[in-house]
Amino acid sequence: MALPAREGRDNSEQNRALTSAMLGETSDLIGLYNAGAGNEGIAGALEASGRAQDIVWIAHELTADTRRFLLGGVVDAIINQDPGHEARSAARILLAHCFGESINPDQERIRIEIFLRDNLP
Repeated sequence: MALPAREGRDNSEQNRALTSAMLGETSDLIGLYNAGAGNEGIAGALEASGRAQDIVWIAHELTADTRRFLLGGVVDAIINQDPGHEARSAARILLAHCFGESINPDQERIRIEIFLRDNLP
């Protein structure tokens, strides 16, 4: 059964508190998905609970911290996007709309990479 989403507002301390509460309330929790930032708090709560190796956690963006969590077995997968490409694409699309120019859909497609411990660059 999926639980309701919890909003940590990309804040590590808020995510730590929310994750700790969820772990205390849900003894049969098997997975977590965090679409935002604040991963340090989630990792801290998982490690403090002693359940970090038992819960599948999927996070976003390959950073120094998420890389460390992935290598340490706390995170199981990272969905990574290229924020530079996202920003450039947004600017190109806005400019194209302002000037009535066409958009190249292939250029604006934001690709993702999924990293596991086995395929880290």
